[in-house]
Amino acid sequence: FFLFLSHKLFGIILGLPFELIIGILAKSRAIKKHIILSNYSLSISNNSYFYLHNKILISNKNNLLHPKFFIKNILLKLSLNKAKLIFVQTDHMKDELVKFCIKNKVNYKRIIKLPINLPDITEYKNKESIYPFQFFYPCDNLLHKRQNLAIESIVETNKTYKDIGLVITNFKHKRYKEIKYTKNLDRKKINEFYSSSKALLITSKEESLGLPILEAISHSIPVVAPYLPYAIELLGESGCYFYGEGINDICKAIILCYENYDLWKEKIEKRRIILNKNPCSHSYF
Repeated sequence: FFLFLSHKLFGIILGLPFELIIGILAKSRAIKKHIILSNYSLSISNNSYFYLHNKILISNKNNLLHPKFFIKNILLKLSLNKAKLIFVQTDHMKDELVKFCIKNKVNYKRIIKLPINLPDITEYKNKESIYPFQFFYPCDNLLHKRQNLAIESIVETNKTYKDIGLVITNFKHKRYKEIKYTKNLDRKKINEFYSSSKALLITSKEESLGLPILEAISHSIPVVAPYLPYAIELLGESGCYFYGEGINDICKAIILCYENYDLWKEKIEKRRIILNKNPCSHSYF
């Protein structure tokens, strides 16, 4: 069975005790298959499968002296050591995890890369766009997402191309006429914004997968993204990349997408066809 609980209300205080109870049940074989999706767990069972989807946890940039990362690092290593199999979804994530495992003396031969599935986009209604040439950036308000870069780049580009605008989620910034801020959106609303947008703009520095990129590919809209491993692996030659971290670098990529839109549209449609031929199997469980 699946049990979905609010992380905000439940996970911070009761999450670990709950996972400990589940681990005890799995260890006693009362639960046949224990699949851990929470990146780190108070795992005591050798009867578990572990899915890691947070690259920041295994990044060398973390300050392990910080109590939050110190505790999470201990729990992560515990989960990795106990798991029968460890799953990731991209080659670059697997490479990073192998390095982490070698450094921390964890058996990395149990790491398996799952095939990538494009998200289902069947349930959405066409929505009227807010801007004639609308970019969309669905993201959480986290430092590595670099929303400021996305906003400031669109504002700068709009000085030349007045029809360009951006819809961005979970973020409050200065008020600009070319920026629309939204609250946290459910899956249906996100798909509606994709359907009304011309392209995805993603400025995140760290991603284990890059779900917005897969969502954009599903909707066959071009993607302006940093030239980083997570984007390159998903987009290949279909990505409209920026190669630096400055606003001018991002503006150049936005303009390239804008001025050659039909070309990027054609490239992303070809990429969608390629990825749709690679379905995910659940036979590991």
